[in-house]
Amino acid sequence: MPTRRATFRLGDVANVYIGSVGGAKINKRAPQIPLQKERRVLHPSFLQSPLLDVARLPLRVDDSRARLVLQEGDIVGRDLASDRRWTVLPAEYEGVQPGQGLLIIRVHQEIMPREYVAVYLSNSHVEDSMPLTSSVIPRLTRHVIADLIVPICAGDIQTIRQVSALLGTGSIEVGRIATILERTQSEIFDIADSSEIRRRLEQAAGLSFLVAQSLRQQSEPHRSFQSTYPYAIARAVRQLNHSSELPDRHEAALLCAESTILSIGIFSLAVAAWKSYQLDEVDAWLRALSQGGASLGHWVGIIRGVGNEARRTGESAGGLAQATAQGRRGTGLIADLESLVTYRNRVRHGSGPRTRAEIQRGLTSLEELIFSALESSTFLSRTRWIYINRIRWSARHDVYTMNCLSLMGDHPDFPPISIQTPQVYADEHLYLEISPSELVAIEPFCYLRDCSTCLAPELYYPDRVTSSGVILKSLDRGHELDDASIAFEITRYH
Repeated sequence: MPTRRATFRLGDVANVYIGSVGGAKINKRAPQIPLQKERRVLHPSFLQSPLLDVARLPLRVDDSRARLVLQEGDIVGRDLASDRRWTVLPAEYEGVQPGQGLLIIRVHQEIMPREYVAVYLSNSHVEDSMPLTSSVIPRLTRHVIADLIVPICAGDIQTIRQVSALLGTGSIEVGRIATILERTQSEIFDIADSSEIRRRLEQAAGLSFLVAQSLRQQSEPHRSFQSTYPYAIARAVRQLNHSSELPDRHEAALLCAESTILSIGIFSLAVAAWKSYQLDEVDAWLRALSQGGASLGHWVGIIRGVGNEARRTGESAGGLAQATAQGRRGTGLIADLESLVTYRNRVRHGSGPRTRAEIQRGLTSLEELIFSALESSTFLSRTRWIYINRIRWSARHDVYTMNCLSLMGDHPDFPPISIQTPQVYADEHLYLEISPSELVAIEPFCYLRDCSTCLAPELYYPDRVTSSGVILKSLDRGHELDDASIAFEITRYH
């Protein structure tokens, strides 16, 4: 029998209200005057994405106050069919009066994040299923909203909130660009001078071409991976993209697969140490380091084990829990990584493709698996790898200021950044920035070192333990370093 979907009735976790300030009671063309938030009205016609500055909202013509005023976190939308634009109100809207035609959902038990509920309400299929009034202008009622059944999304509240909020960013930017293009085109013929018309025509055409070209470039999946993923992955993807000869591209794809597995594995080990997970997969990896070196299979085992433990304990693990969840018919990130390991091992052990046709087929399969794995790993773009150069105490602001390098994207000149935090961290160490207030140590699972071969900083991971120390190998070039100073840091994890 099919599994019953977990749901909740919206009216059981929230109160639904309607706006009361009619159009006759507001001045939509009020002049810019001091804020006067208590007289501002959010009329449904002023629901935009992004929301207007409160100072630009219309004013109520008298000094009366509505019985209900808006609060931070209210989910608001129009009662007008097919034009609802559901959104979650920020803190600056606290105290603003709701206009007639506005529906207000005030959550008192957050089973799912407000942002997720807003996304669900905005879905076209959900809109089509909502019963409307039979009046000339079909409208929603607050009773219909209260009776709405919302499906539950697996995962922790914070991660679902972040992902839901991200959905609106693309729409906002597309809308802004569309507005600019529309304005430049509408202004072409606002003047009689033929030379100026020609100039404006060329300007609008040039802008339209640049926007289209930029969108075409960004539609290529590797572009976003190169700019937003950790350095080792981003660099490997760039190398793959720039390889033109078939054998070179095939080898670049193998290196990209290895960098992807190792980077996610390092992320997983850092999370395991942060959360004090006791996992057989980590013990197996440590034993392998002392017995000739850990295989990529050991690294995938760590990723799987940490993801399973995070889901068991109800933790996000920086997004790893959701990313490693098994999809339908056994699909998902772990399945992709295991397939990459199988193919890579076959090639490295001498059973790889030999003819050009075999190489082409293998490359096609490799690239599909790599991009599928990277698309399942968007948590990597939301968690920044940083290297702290220097940390100092600011008594004036009662915080520590850290001068750091951001190890994200494919550019080898890591851009400097500054982070303020109430916590103290170690100079000259690598961290994962899970959130602005939460840094997780990456060492001893990865180090930033100057390479003795190419004299450039590289990211190194522990490959094997020897009698003299630990052999570190670079994530994207294969260069090695023998470092005796970190042997204790690795072995203490047994």
